[in-house]
Amino acid sequence: GGGGGGGGGGGGGDIGAYAYDGGGQPGKAEAELTKKLMAVRRELPGGDKKVSACYPEKGARDIAKKLPASELQLSRCDGIGEQKARKFHATILPLIRAFCEAHDEMRIRWAERVEQARVEDAAAAARAEAEAVIASAASLAGQSKDSAVEARLQYLRGKAATCGPDGRGSAEAEQLLAVAVKLDPSLDGAWNAIGECYWQRGDLEAARGCFLGALAHRRSAASLCHLSMLLRLIARRSAPDEARAGVLESLSLAREAVRLEASQGAWFSLGNAQLAVYNTCTAGSEELHRAGKAFTQASRVGGGSSEGAMGADLAMNHGLSLFLLEALEPAMEAYATAHSLDPSVGADRMRHEVWEYARRVSDALGASGGGGGLKQRRVPLPEPPPPSAAEDTHPRADVQQLRAGDNPGVRLRLRLLAPLPESPQRLHRSFAAADRSGAVVALALFGHNLPPALRGPAAKGATVEVEAPSLV
Repeated sequence: GGGGGGGGGGGGGDIGAYAYDGGGQPGKAEAELTKKLMAVRRELPGGDKKVSACYPEKGARDIAKKLPASELQLSRCDGIGEQKARKFHATILPLIRAFCEAHDEMRIRWAERVEQARVEDAAAAARAEAEAVIASAASLAGQSKDSAVEARLQYLRGKAATCGPDGRGSAEAEQLLAVAVKLDPSLDGAWNAIGECYWQRGDLEAARGCFLGALAHRRSAASLCHLSMLLRLIARRSAPDEARAGVLESLSLAREAVRLEASQGAWFSLGNAQLAVYNTCTAGSEELHRAGKAFTQASRVGGGSSEGAMGADLAMNHGLSLFLLEALEPAMEAYATAHSLDPSVGADRMRHEVWEYARRVSDALGASGGGGGLKQRRVPLPEPPPPSAAEDTHPRADVQQLRAGDNPGVRLRLRLLAPLPESPQRLHRSFAAADRSGAVVALALFGHNLPPALRGPAAKGATVEVEAPSLV
């Protein structure tokens, strides 16, 4: 993602952030759940003879930390495995659920685990259905010697294998997909799928080679989006000049994808690429506006009510673009949508971050206005030099004369009063500023090329003239 995606973004919550306190020690609720899991061992099959045979204390702590919501998740805890999970889940899972629902600090993590279990169960069902269809197709193909048919069967088997517990990190999937591209090098879907496997295990150069291999045979939107996303990831690990070049190439690929296929995924990729340009190249508002338009178009193409991972990531990254543009209420609405689609992406945390940022900015504006909110007061502004004959002379306006949104053909003169609180995602600078009438506003100044006078402590007291201001 971009944001997440973030990115970008903003995607993926911090699992465990709500159940730990300082020093890396388990929180009180988690320690209490560990005690309950230790005590319940006597009620488990075989526990009446030797409780440690069920699972040791280390296993109880791991269960309390991971909060399994399904038999599969329980089997991954220390000292459990498939057989014990099959025997113990009917007792352990209801205990965990009841405990988490009774403790606010555990409820968010529990909701995330439930959603993950739902996705895993759906993936397992999809794999079983896919394997049945593939077996039927193989039977119909019979003893065909057509390498293209066999390549497609291997490709489908490989895709089905990625729905297993190891996901795209499955060695079985990688082997099946490698056979598919060997049998039919023009099968771009198989190239993309094996590229995802390499990506999952961290071999980014091998993944790039696969996506380029797919594009060598066909310029498809899917391959372009894969490579665009990978280049943004590589850029985050590169030197500044290489990073900027990689991000601009990523943007070019995303634009080509939209031209080929104006799908939800292509528009989403373009929005993420625009966010990356803001983050890596310009810190400009134009990129944020373009990202927002791309995310809006992606939502429209998807019917405005996308479900699952794409919908949640889309809403998360749209929320980030709005947050960076100071559109705080729409950003909170976007994060609320993301949370409703997938509680595990961390949208609720971002919504609280926006709210906290808005509160701190409001407090700072109140202090800049003399402690009385937007208190009227005279602000001495020096007279501007007379315009040259060639200079465009737009009419000057006060804050109260602006309308919501863009104000073309208008200039606004403001005195910077104080810098506003910063946020980790922001690369631009924000100030409390006042016009001649005394109206106090939050002013966001975008771009890497701000004059030196607006970067350091000397910015306080400076006068700026904003052409075509946008009011949010």
